[in-house]
Amino acid sequence: MTDPQQQADALSDRVPYDPLAADPLPRPFTARGWLIVGVVVGLFALAWLGVFATYKVTGTTVGQTEAPAEPVDGIGVLLEPRGFDPAENEMTVRLQFLPTGELMNSDGSLTQDVVVSVESFSGVAEVTLARGRQPATQEITVGTEGNYATYPLDDYTASVGIIADAVMRDAGGQITDKVPIPLAIQISGSVDGWDVDVANPAPGPADYVEGSIHLDRSGNTLLFTFFLLGLMTILVLVGIALAVLTSTHRRSLGVDLLGWFATLLFALPFLRQVLPGAPPVGAAIDVYVFLWLLAFALVATVVVVVAWLRQNRATLLKTHHTVDRQRE
Repeated sequence: MTDPQQQADALSDRVPYDPLAADPLPRPFTARGWLIVGVVVGLFALAWLGVFATYKVTGTTVGQTEAPAEPVDGIGVLLEPRGFDPAENEMTVRLQFLPTGELMNSDGSLTQDVVVSVESFSGVAEVTLARGRQPATQEITVGTEGNYATYPLDDYTASVGIIADAVMRDAGGQITDKVPIPLAIQISGSVDGWDVDVANPAPGPADYVEGSIHLDRSGNTLLFTFFLLGLMTILVLVGIALAVLTSTHRRSLGVDLLGWFATLLFALPFLRQVLPGAPPVGAAIDVYVFLWLLAFALVATVVVVVAWLRQNRATLLKTHHTVDRQRE
């Protein structure tokens, strides 16, 4: 077995001693250094201003949002998206009703019982508007179509069809007859964290109206998602570089560096959880990016631990060799 002292001597012969590298002096601030700092601060300031400016308009509705023509002796419907749960593929919408013509009394109440049926991917939801009362705002849940696993590039579509019937009841309250009434629908509103694109039906009234709502992740959500993924990638690449340098004895390894790697293994899952609107682990972003980063970080940690054991053993052997020489 080669003497550790001989290994150290051989290494010193290949790498000339540089006192500045062994004990570096504080680097003075130069004009170039201040310029680099100013550029970095300026880029972050521009990024923040861009996010601040665009966040005010992110989530607004795009598409046909002008008020439709009011139906004669019918009901105007305003459909407003209020919330969205991509995990359940469900959107909460608010419905506001405006009766016109013979359907409305002078005080705004209904002259007949009206049943409004809302069709979506999740089925049919019915809203009953009672005679003699002003139509109340209703919130219902409609189904959407999309794939949460494709986060953050996931998108969703909700197709909504609405039909309304004036119903006649007998003395027992049972429905005896239904008469379709004309409708006009307007879709308008926004959902936090999403860009909403609306396809309204033709502006004219009809017995059956249909519209669609398309949802995409907002630009700010995409920006911070890819920014955090980029930071995670840089952290793992730094860990891999440290693992290579220490395993090839180009850098000495202390216990504090082992603590850094342990922190890295805890930081990666935490950063994964704070991605805006992220799904549970198992989505496409994990298969393509996150799980690979975690695997590389684990491998780098193992390499560093092995390198630390080898360097620590070499240090102990060197110490024992020095003690033995002094005793001789």
